Amino acid sequence: MQYADLLQLQMRNFDDREDLKKREKIEKIQYEKKSRDRQLEDEARRKREEKRRQKELDQILVQRIKEEEQEAESLQLQRKIQGIEHFKRLKTENETNKQIAFERANEEKVRDIEAQQNYCRLLDEQEKARQEELLRREQKAFEFINQQNDTVVKEQRKMID
Repeated sequence: MQYADLLQLQMRNFDDREDLKKREKIEKIQYEKKSRDRQLEDEARRKREEKRRQKELDQILVQRIKEEEQEAESLQLQRKIQGIEHFKRLKTENETNKQIAFERANEEKVRDIEAQQNYCRLLDEQEKARQEELLRREQKAFEFINQQNDTVVKEQRKMID
């Protein structure tokens, strides 16, 4: 072989090595790109899963709050019914005592009226307290829902940006 042939062979070998380096560099870039894409997909999947879990937790919390409110209303209604029944019993007792002794009935009637006024005042106070508690819970629930809505909007804006 002559010098020119050897030189040409050496140039082809050099070109082959350069082509191999270019291919390896392209493969490395493609691998890194795929790796970044996988990472981004994993992160997006994780965020979706976290959002779904948070939504489920929010729904459970809202359901619990509703159940608590229903229980409180039911308990308050039972107390009110018991109060009415108690009032009816007191009234019947007063009428019976009135028949036994007019004077004794008058004294007892005065005491019953005072007890009824106190009881009605107590019921009014309980009703007011229940209303305030209900308003407080509703306000708390609305604040929580608004907070969650703000969080969701922020996350959606982040995802859009």
